[in-house]
Amino acid sequence: MARELAVPVVVIGNITVGGTGKTPVVIALAKALQAHDKKVGIISRGYGGTHDKSDSTSSLLVNADTSVLVSGDESLLIAQETGCPVVIDRNRSRAAEYLLKEFPNTDIVISDDGLQHYKLYRSLEVVVIDNKRGLGNLYCLPAGPLREPVSRLNSVDWVLLNTQPSHEQEAYKRKPLQAMIRETLPDSKFQLASVNLQPSQWLNISLQKHYDLQEPSWYQAHIEKGQPTVMAIAAIGNPERFFDTLNTLEITPQKMAFDDHHSFSPDDFAASTEEIVVMTTKDAVKCAGFSNEHCWALKVSLQLPKQLIGDVLNLTNIQGNNV
Repeated sequence: MARELAVPVVVIGNITVGGTGKTPVVIALAKALQAHDKKVGIISRGYGGTHDKSDSTSSLLVNADTSVLVSGDESLLIAQETGCPVVIDRNRSRAAEYLLKEFPNTDIVISDDGLQHYKLYRSLEVVVIDNKRGLGNLYCLPAGPLREPVSRLNSVDWVLLNTQPSHEQEAYKRKPLQAMIRETLPDSKFQLASVNLQPSQWLNISLQKHYDLQEPSWYQAHIEKGQPTVMAIAAIGNPERFFDTLNTLEITPQKMAFDDHHSFSPDDFAASTEEIVVMTTKDAVKCAGFSNEHCWALKVSLQLPKQLIGDVLNLTNIQGNNV
């Protein structure tokens, strides 16, 4: 049985394989709690980094200056975007205990992924589902995309459907996902809501300078004249989601998809004749060391349901009253 910790733990996870958008939800929730003066700590596995690959039996604190080779892409991105202490460890319970030891004033811990890590105590569970891909055929691996049976949703607190504006207007030739989930799980008690990942800014990776969406000169020239040409790269769980987002900005790029957490090198761009290279912020942390002025990252943001933020804040209030 998981041992309860001194502060509430919120797990942001999924029940499907592939990317669903958990990391943007973690970042958005951390920022929302910080806006209410809460001290947030975040734990993650640090997948893809050397610390994770080393089978280490110790936890590692990640900050904005940690090498991405050590930390992995997602944990470094979270540290840079939130300024929160981020601790990585395959053993998430150990990560949480280490975080609370090093930062005893922490009000709440957010776990990036870890829904299936049952040794980790959790106060509230949030499952993120990609609205376009949904739950597939509702079968578990290897027959389908589910890590756990769909009935697992009956025990979570929130289900967030990660959508895009273009997807909301599509019929998908199937029943809307919200209706399908409610019909499949008629007795479920979880809160169900949609969240929209929205492009917010461009980041010039080599300059580490932010620009409004319409501001870069190359962007205006591309959508008006088709020049300069653009190469879009993505090493995320669902690369098409990034390419779809670029389409909403009227960018028509050449596309290059890599395996999730791919470790980039300059050789990956050697075959590209495109004048501009665009990527996700998750990929940008791995390319910062060799990017030039033609490399850009698209930053995104999302608004979480106010009720979800309120539910999490209530956890900290209850915990505080019990101390």
